[in-house]
Amino acid sequence: MNSDSFSLSVPRQEFAGWLLSVAAFKFAGVGAVEFHFDKGELLLRSSWGETRMPYQGEFCGKVTIQERRLLTLAKRGGKLQPQPVPVKILIDPSNNILGVDGAEVPAQIVLSPVSAKATTPPKSHPGCVGVKVLTTVLAGLIRKVYPAVPGKKETLKITAAHGQVAFQSSRGVARCEAEVLGAGEWTVPARTFRQVLDTFQGTASVSLEADANGMRLNSFKMPVSYWNALSDPTLGI
Repeated sequence: MNSDSFSLSVPRQEFAGWLLSVAAFKFAGVGAVEFHFDKGELLLRSSWGETRMPYQGEFCGKVTIQERRLLTLAKRGGKLQPQPVPVKILIDPSNNILGVDGAEVPAQIVLSPVSAKATTPPKSHPGCVGVKVLTTVLAGLIRKVYPAVPGKKETLKITAAHGQVAFQSSRGVARCEAEVLGAGEWTVPARTFRQVLDTFQGTASVSLEADANGMRLNSFKMPVSYWNALSDPTLGI
């Protein structure tokens, strides 16, 4: 390792899960991905969402990679995700290289400390659904309709209305009570949704917001393949 390089480590599940989730939207235009390292806290940010996690190491600054480089790291992260050890990150400012578990990609590196504030999700508005649910409850719902990891082409239909949230797949329907503002139904890629949700383990609750422009899961957003605003507040399933 170059003497001017920095060696860091981050929690594997949160880091790899987020990269895999963002990479799933490669056709929606992810754009550049930013890594903000600031006094032990890493902020991962792309146009499709952001997340924070702790890191160990001395580097403070900003690292930026392009979308196609993200796919390289995500592919590597997917193979190593089941391992219990932390993700090893190498930052080489001299050569503008970011390494993740041995996979290296070109990067733009700023050494000076850079702080970044998380963006605030927009408030619910007419034609939009807002829901707040315990993370463990949502995790239970997705595993009821998809006991195994969903296939790449599998979809998840989500309906929120009349104080309930319903998950529907070809295998069945699972429901829970929730605080719901508005009424609607939409469809998202099932595997991607589960990957994103898994990165929120340890978070007490999850906020869902959806409309014709997409769905937001806490600070992470994703496109929807189907959207219907329900005027009659019933589940309709």
